[in-house]
Amino acid sequence: TGLHILPGVIDSQVHFREPGMEYKADLETEARSAALGGVVAVFEMPNTNPATTTPAALQDKLKRAAGRMDVDHAFYAGATHENVDLLPEMERMLGCCGVKVFMGASTGDLLIADDEGVEAVLGGRIPAKVDAHNNAVDGRVRPPQPRHLRERLRGRFRAARPVHTH
Repeated sequence: TGLHILPGVIDSQVHFREPGMEYKADLETEARSAALGGVVAVFEMPNTNPATTTPAALQDKLKRAAGRMDVDHAFYAGATHENVDLLPEMERMLGCCGVKVFMGASTGDLLIADDEGVEAVLGGRIPAKVDAHNNAVDGRVRPPQPRHLRERLRGRFRAARPVHTH
């Protein structure tokens, strides 16, 4: 018959730009594009306008997605210095796939660049999705990431996985 069955792709980092930047793309058109490319599930980033940093903002995204997305989907809660106390509630919401931490430049106030902020957000939370950009390397001015934090995160990663999977 010449037909093949291939597994669907799960894309764990998509930027669908809704709300706030629908002139670029929206949840419906991007989900449809994903489906046509063989993607069966997407996890959407919180750096929209407004950012997904409160339960109300996450609920708004879920409401916008209802009946419009042709693939399975979930949304990240964006971590900020101001919403650490809201993250546990957001993580428990149906439709939240986890917490996203931006350690380098991002949109709005989605930036956790100091040790105290990272520790407060991560707490006992594993896993979290972390963009650990070094803004100095990216062409922006920022002091290098503290060595002790880098080693601690690397240790957590190694402890969570058997050696043969590294």
